[in-house]
Amino acid sequence: MSKKTEKRTHQSYGMISIGRWNGSRQRLFGSSLSYHQSTIRLEIAPGHWEHDLHEDRYYTDGTATLIEVEMSAAQFAEMITSMNVGGGVPCTIRRVNREQMADPPEIETEVERIKSTFKSDLKGMVDKMAEYRKTIEKATSKLSDKAREEIRIALDVITDQLSSNIPFIADQFDEAAGRVVTTAKAEIEAFAMHALKTVGLQAIAEGQAPRLLAASVDGKLSETKP
Repeated sequence: MSKKTEKRTHQSYGMISIGRWNGSRQRLFGSSLSYHQSTIRLEIAPGHWEHDLHEDRYYTDGTATLIEVEMSAAQFAEMITSMNVGGGVPCTIRRVNREQMADPPEIETEVERIKSTFKSDLKGMVDKMAEYRKTIEKATSKLSDKAREEIRIALDVITDQLSSNIPFIADQFDEAAGRVVTTAKAEIEAFAMHALKTVGLQAIAEGQAPRLLAASVDGKLSETKP
């Protein structure tokens, strides 16, 4: 006759999991990129312990998530390599006690702020140039028509550079930089995941994998290697 499955629950029992998400465009808190299509999610949920067929097993209720957070690959790598440094690493809270959190607000990234500030500064320079133009034309009113025409042409060239050409170059640079960032992001994420996998496999091969806790006969916890 088989022995009945033994099950135990406690408020301190929890299960933690990390998974990779792909597909939808996600805005993340604390990221320098506007959106991410590949992210990492960490979830903590209540757990329970079962003993059946001479084996300990651990389960969770998938509908009872305590907290779920989302990170970029860069944020995840920084989190596991920068322990005890500063106040932590930014992450995006998705769920707390089953309640879905709102997406982060649409605010400018650092790159977008630099771009908008640059355009605002250029507009200010164009406005100043219009004021200087009046002053210059008044100061040169007694010069010959040829001299005043040359000054007018020079002022027109400067104004066109400030109002049209430089903003166009900035937009082209921003598009090129965006393509470089997208490519670099993919390369960095691929490298980070490969490095983490390699380190983990090497630790297992060398017998240095993290120790697991198992209950001993007398009820005390003892360390055993997997």
